[in-house]
Amino acid sequence: MKKLKKLIIACDGESASGKSTAAKLISKKYRLLLINSGLLYRYASKLIINHRPKNEISFIKKKFSKLSYKNISKQNLHSEKISDHVAGLAKNKKVREIVNKLQISIIKSNNRICVEGRGPVSWGCPPFAKSGPARRPRFRPCLAASPRHSLPD
Repeated sequence: MKKLKKLIIACDGESASGKSTAAKLISKKYRLLLINSGLLYRYASKLIINHRPKNEISFIKKKFSKLSYKNISKQNLHSEKISDHVAGLAKNKKVREIVNKLQISIIKSNNRICVEGRGPVSWGCPPFAKSGPARRPRFRPCLAASPRHSLPD
């Protein structure tokens, strides 16, 4: 099988639909960098819980401007305290914009990547494959590499 030079896959699905598991399997099989948007929100929650900034948005924006995803992915961000905090944080439109901006920069700097979660999946990538009932995850190849499509700035 010919190895693609640029492969960007976005995995979308409802909560507890198996998208994280599927994205991990796809990333491993095709040797793709795996980006999990949920971890970005959990990391933002951890920062806010630990530092208690007066202005959460500018604080997150500053912290995310010099962030390495590899450092985030190695942390344990699944504590009960973070889980309780992250739901409200992820609903904040400005926080979502910060997280999406970081995801876009990571995608633009990597040729082979699988993005799991909301955000980049909603950029309008065409359907690629659907598995089973509606609760199962959906996978889409993002066509950002083609001349007709581009990622948002």
